[in-house]
Amino acid sequence: MIRLLEPVAPGDSDHAAVPVTAVDRLATYVASLPFAWIDVVAPSEAEIAALSSAFGWHALVTEDLRKGNQRQKVEQFPGSVFAVLLRPALVDGVVVFSELHVVQSERLLVTVHAAEPQLAERAATRCSERVDLAQNGAIVATTLVLDAAVDAYEDAIDALEELVQNQESRALEPGGGDPIPDLRRASETRTAVAQVRRASGQLREVVGVFVRRELVDVAHSSELDLELRDIHDHAVRAHEDLDMLHDRMSALADTRLAVVAFQQNEITKRLSAYAAILIVPAIVTGWFGQNFEHMVGLTWRFGEVYALGVIVALCGGMFLLMRRARWL
Repeated sequence: MIRLLEPVAPGDSDHAAVPVTAVDRLATYVASLPFAWIDVVAPSEAEIAALSSAFGWHALVTEDLRKGNQRQKVEQFPGSVFAVLLRPALVDGVVVFSELHVVQSERLLVTVHAAEPQLAERAATRCSERVDLAQNGAIVATTLVLDAAVDAYEDAIDALEELVQNQESRALEPGGGDPIPDLRRASETRTAVAQVRRASGQLREVVGVFVRRELVDVAHSSELDLELRDIHDHAVRAHEDLDMLHDRMSALADTRLAVVAFQQNEITKRLSAYAAILIVPAIVTGWFGQNFEHMVGLTWRFGEVYALGVIVALCGGMFLLMRRARWL
């Protein structure tokens, strides 16, 4: 579905679909405007071909739009810039990326995505309120799209941090049970952090390219430079936050290993203590079990009780000694 988002009156959300047969007329119409924003939702092959023909897109741009599943990038073509943005979202602890394609020329912005039309509508509403469209052109709308993409990463980071905090709090909780569910959740969280972290690094490079490109282009205002640099700063901080989450997950894995080692040490201490206690009756019975004819208590009527008393006394003393040493 092809829609003309800008120019649009503020608050107007009724964007009529443009049929494929009218794309040429749409291109002629937007050529007369100081700025236009065309949003394409779940395009068909015919719609992509019509847009490419009407606006003279490079063949590589058309190919990437048709195939999809692209990594985040930005490429300069004659008369236009092509960028791919990935917006993360956490669904039941699993990261889902939505792909957004941006084709920007001096006075025209075309956004292509599979879903979430409200994202472009919100950005277009903000764009219609800008007073620098006549001076800066389509880079204003691109800036708003980049800002929305960075905001999506910050929202994903907040959700990931909550998952990491839950994992950290559960790591030191006492109690037994099956550790496999906790380990599985930790593995899923670590995978989610790694996926968003990798995409965040790509987004940082994409925003950096736009910043450097606009610094060379002196046709726009200095305020837009500051806005782009601020977005780049947010992208850098988001990536640093993800680095911190990655380090926390690594530290969490070390903590789990330390807890396991501590529990194993406690079990070993208990087994060693009981082995030390049980060796006492083995020694006593072994001593009295020697094949001597003359031995103290061997022929005594109460010799068995005497030997049992010695065993109980020594075992009790060993138990108290181990308890005092906190081995039991």
